[in-house]
Amino acid sequence: INVSTGAFIWRLGGDSNQFTFPNDAAKFSYQHDCRVLTNGNITLFDDGNFHSPAKSFAKEYQLDLTNKIATLVWSYSHPDVNGVVAYYFAMGSAQRLSNGNTFINWGWRSNGTLPSMTEVTSAGTIVWELTLTDGGKNIVAYRGHRYLWDNICARPTFANMKTKSITSTTANLTWAAVANARQKYEVQYKKDADAVWTSTKVSPTATSLVITGLTLSTLYDWRIQALCDTLAGKVSKFTAIKTFTTKAFKDLQVNENVAGIFLYPNPAHDAITIESNGNISQVRVLNLLAQEIKQINFGNEVAETQIRLSISNLSAGNYFVEVTSNEKKEVMKLVVE
Repeated sequence: INVSTGAFIWRLGGDSNQFTFPNDAAKFSYQHDCRVLTNGNITLFDDGNFHSPAKSFAKEYQLDLTNKIATLVWSYSHPDVNGVVAYYFAMGSAQRLSNGNTFINWGWRSNGTLPSMTEVTSAGTIVWELTLTDGGKNIVAYRGHRYLWDNICARPTFANMKTKSITSTTANLTWAAVANARQKYEVQYKKDADAVWTSTKVSPTATSLVITGLTLSTLYDWRIQALCDTLAGKVSKFTAIKTFTTKAFKDLQVNENVAGIFLYPNPAHDAITIESNGNISQVRVLNLLAQEIKQINFGNEVAETQIRLSISNLSAGNYFVEVTSNEKKEVMKLVVE
């Protein structure tokens, strides 16, 4: 198909076939998984519903696009199994491997005694075969491909990566353990705008890492890989990148009810009372961005252990109240209604 215009360039097989098949009069029917090889030939899985008798094949054709000739250069059909013809009436695929073998997924079996997947040489010798359990949906295999699993080190699952307890300068990165991180995990993080990652290696039994020294109100990236055998080069690929943003205000050590210092009522509307075991020298009210809203200083001559503070001019919301008493400073959360 011409991708620019949508017009057909040529048609192979079917009712509008334009090709002749000089050495394959039966052609193919109900075919699947047509692939172009590096030599320009095509492979496909021929379900063979219209063959007589019905029989399935993996086929390779050489196409002469000028003269519209399709020459069959390789074909394989499985030998009968206990007298049952190897016919698969739907689905299926054929994959040419780098060693010249062909991996065939036979699709939907017409009989459960037939194999599900077969690898054969170019001469048709079976080198590997698998038969799925005969029962229910196990008889169906729409596609099957074979790949070399040269790295047995499992990568952590992206969906299980979480960022918790984010402050302005710290964050707790968590993940789910993989089955075979035998040595350790490598966690990398950086500011989103930076190019260089900071890397930390942790125990293979760890599933979290607290990172510190972050910049407030900043977008960060992080990712993780499993290290199974660094000497043998067995490490997983890094996960996709997760992101988080540090808080926009400097974190305050907030106590709802600090020992020795009490604030009530809370929530409040017009005024609050602050009590302390020691003399109160200063009270500051801050918003959630740590910006000062109100400050009251008490000289030594007027310092008190109890004060009443008007908050009638504060809008409803959450605030911090910082109390300095006898050289001690504590912060409490205040809700204004």
